[in-house]
Amino acid sequence: MWVPGSLVFLAPLAWIGLGLLQGRKTIGGPRKSRNSQTTGTSHSKLHTPSFDLLRLPLLGRILRWRWTRLFVQLGVLLVMIAVVVDGLFGTQVGAMNLAGVVPWIHWRGLVVIGLLAAGNVFCYGCPFLLPRTVARWMFREIADRPWPKVLRTKWLAVALMAAFLWAYEAFSLWNSPWLTAWIVIAYFAGALVVDSIFRDAAFCKYVCPIGQFNFVQSLVSPWEIKVREPTVCTSCHTHDCIRGNETVRGCEMHLFQPRKVGNLDCTFCLDCVQACPHDNVGMIAVIPTTSLWRDGPRSGIGRISRRFDYTVLAVVLVCGAFANAAGMVGPIVDWQKNVSQHLGLSSTFFATTLFYAVCLFAMPAICFFGAATLVRQIASSSRSVREIFCRFAWSLVPLGFAMWMAHYSFHFFTSFDAIVPVTQQFSTRYAAISLGPPNWVCSCCRPAPDWLLKAELLMLDVGMLFSLYAAWQISFALVSAQGDSPRVSHWRTLKVATPWAVLIVGLFVVGVWILLQPMQMRGMLPGG
Repeated sequence: MWVPGSLVFLAPLAWIGLGLLQGRKTIGGPRKSRNSQTTGTSHSKLHTPSFDLLRLPLLGRILRWRWTRLFVQLGVLLVMIAVVVDGLFGTQVGAMNLAGVVPWIHWRGLVVIGLLAAGNVFCYGCPFLLPRTVARWMFREIADRPWPKVLRTKWLAVALMAAFLWAYEAFSLWNSPWLTAWIVIAYFAGALVVDSIFRDAAFCKYVCPIGQFNFVQSLVSPWEIKVREPTVCTSCHTHDCIRGNETVRGCEMHLFQPRKVGNLDCTFCLDCVQACPHDNVGMIAVIPTTSLWRDGPRSGIGRISRRFDYTVLAVVLVCGAFANAAGMVGPIVDWQKNVSQHLGLSSTFFATTLFYAVCLFAMPAICFFGAATLVRQIASSSRSVREIFCRFAWSLVPLGFAMWMAHYSFHFFTSFDAIVPVTQQFSTRYAAISLGPPNWVCSCCRPAPDWLLKAELLMLDVGMLFSLYAAWQISFALVSAQGDSPRVSHWRTLKVATPWAVLIVGLFVVGVWILLQPMQMRGMLPGG
């Protein structure tokens, strides 16, 4: 009987929740504290210093040291070299090769954990920039051309990201060390060629699919590279944070710190931190996802509601999270096999292509633009459907990140020790260092721990709540712009947010269904 009894509390809980979303601090209305009555200053206006990670005694000094990033990049570079060597010349079985274990199990798992805990840590330690640095030193007269204007969008990155998500399943990249090695080589070659010809960070900003993934997902991070005191920047005339100086280069992503909003396009390189002559840039703690509903001008980007290319990139990554996870569950795999057999095909290549075309483009176009059209009608807004789509689509990013994290956590925590035998084998074969015979038991299939599914569902729960809150805030901004009274705005906001709330809940249900299905234990050897 506790379930029906608990339903009684849903109505007052919903009322309290709507009040909090509306911004009321207390249910009975705003009240003045004793301090505000005596001094005339409310608690909400008291200045609270932001926590800066770079101000910590030891960690801050390490991060601020000019050569820390180079040492991190060199360490990751050594790992990438080992992955390429083993991928090209080692055993061509994913679970028995560094190229099948490190990129597809450990790197992906650590990336999402790092994004959630510290921000864009992979771009900070990206090894693909080291050959570019050497090439620029050797060919200074060449690497000074501007990136073509026609390519100064995210469309090339969108195409590469969609192609990568499709190729991952179509060519079973997770089980092909040889192809994985060539992907790593192609990354090094791409960064070398692009950034040896064009100035600034053209490869990072407009080409790199990994970078685009990190840019969008880092919007849920609790850390942001930003100025400590905006008033200090108003008196600065050198603008070294973006221009650079004699010793340190400025931001090559063209993000002017006083006008920068969120982590979008930020590589966490900390060049702006080292270049600032006033020591006014830090890694500041922020409330996650707050930049999702801001539509002011962003340095290097502009208004997000007018950047259709950025929004499509975010949508591809959100839908790709669900498609990529669904590609390893039993019902989808069986469906692809049945389609191939029905068409008389010997492989699932066509079925996989059809699946990703529907998931990444067809369904989002129908559902998302349909929701934007409903919002425009409900709000009686003069804004275009495209602009509304560009505003609300970003509310899905937290749920998409939650799906990525749940998916990658499954592989990471079920196959974490698979790195032990492949490292033993690699060290004996190539480094002439014996770490003992490969313990292939660590790579043998085992059941997932009981707590993992609960943790995955919790991730989706939190992601859905953040997405719903982001949709509410965007709706509130849209309704408030029309000049309604607070009471009318309250209910109109709820109506305007409903289409996207239904869409978010629907994606959440799909995510739960995916997690409850039997999943392939990729990166592991078959049992027995």
